[in-house]
Amino acid sequence: MPRALQPLLPVLAAVTLFGACHTWRASSSPVAETLAGRPDEVRVHRHDGSQITLLHPRLSGDTLLGDREASSTTATVAVALNEIQSVEVRRFAALGTAGLIAGVGATALLIAAA
Repeated sequence: MPRALQPLLPVLAAVTLFGACHTWRASSSPVAETLAGRPDEVRVHRHDGSQITLLHPRLSGDTLLGDREASSTTATVAVALNEIQSVEVRRFAALGTAGLIAGVGATALLIAAA
């Protein structure tokens, strides 16, 4: 690896680790029970085949409310519960994170030894 790229390794490792620390898990519970666990983020699959990721999800009557993912504004999105086919919750993935940390560490040792 060129020495000019070596300073970028910590940044690349951090970006990779951040994404690997979480996984999406399907919820078999009703939406109200799923939200009782106070997830920060949910992925909603609609009956029409579309999907949307919502931050800070909450219920208001028969509607699921949440903020759009990666939105530059804080626009709230509303999805009627009868439009929802399934919901996935973003969870911490301990095993994946540990494996990735070990892999990045081993790669860093190989690079340092070269």
